[in-house]
Amino acid sequence: MSSVMEIIRTILALPEVRYVAVYSKGVLHSESKPKLASSSNPDSDRYEELLVNPSILVLLQQRGNIDCGGLKWVLVR
Repeated sequence: MSSVMEIIRTILALPEVRYVAVYSKGVLHSESKPKLASSSNPDSDRYEELLVNPSILVLLQQRGNIDCGGLKWVLVR
């Protein structure tokens, strides 16, 4: 998979996934399945990706670097 959008489309094709975000090279890319009942507000999703998730990533990366060999990715369910 060469592009961020290709990665997003592949993950979004899974039936259990409603929303995908990838923060790559300082740019937030995100997409959600259309017309979903009970989905959150797009502005809320954006702020979560810009504020909350980067904080989680820093904490997990620092923990992983201590004695777990680092961090490759995180899945939030």
